[in-house]
Amino acid sequence: MLLALVWSAGQPKIEHLPEKIDFKQERWMDFVPSKTEHLIFLNYTAVLEQSEDLLPSKPLINIVGANVSILPREMQYISTLTLPNAGRDSTIIQLMKPLSQAMDDLSAAVSPSTPQERYSGVSIYKVINRIDARTPQLIGGYMVFISEHAIFAIGGSDALAWLKTVIDTDDARGDRLFDGRDIRYARHLSGNARMGFSMTLFQSVVPEAKITLRSLDLVGGQLMIKAVLSFPSTDVAVAQAEAVRRAYPSWFSYRILDNFMVVSRSSGMEGLAQELGVL
Repeated sequence: MLLALVWSAGQPKIEHLPEKIDFKQERWMDFVPSKTEHLIFLNYTAVLEQSEDLLPSKPLINIVGANVSILPREMQYISTLTLPNAGRDSTIIQLMKPLSQAMDDLSAAVSPSTPQERYSGVSIYKVINRIDARTPQLIGGYMVFISEHAIFAIGGSDALAWLKTVIDTDDARGDRLFDGRDIRYARHLSGNARMGFSMTLFQSVVPEAKITLRSLDLVGGQLMIKAVLSFPSTDVAVAQAEAVRRAYPSWFSYRILDNFMVVSRSSGMEGLAQELGVL
């Protein structure tokens, strides 16, 4: 019924965005630079409320030489950022908010080590994180502690430079991704995204899209999955409507709101693990 309404007589119906939205700026968003190419936000607390089996059993943080580790159930949320480096591999930065005791334990264990340097009043620590996967990995990088968040930049000099950019962004000395108009509208249109969301600002499944946001929420005991695509203009959104339908062929709702397109579908809770995996 909704599909017939929005695609009346084969033509997409154009709805309009509200002039103002009530955008909730979450604390971790203050750290995200405007040049971020991709991010994934996972709400570990919300996932844990559904089933502890959905979370990995191995520590997320296991700092070599610090005698401290943090399990997934001790983490409130993680936002993973992908940041570009000219001609080189991208830098990955993890914005993590552990539970209070886990945060105290982590900062107390890491802080006695000599800081790599001080930057803008923040101590930057050079650390190695051990990931106990099928083949254990040692991942080097830099870590800081700001406002109940542990921020880990993976890599060498590029990672250190981007970590300083994150610190500057938090201090409002750099442009923030979530200050952008289309970013805020995309996040607003995606709904509560209680479980998490991902956002891509390049190489979308629909090439003309500037932003592709995929969200995962829990509504009435069902999973609600939304994809929000931002286009340069309403005309481009209309022209790309069929491409969006081909990219999301089995979704039940397709809407155009000015330069945005929003597609939705639902799933049973048994699909939660799979949906988390494709965020």
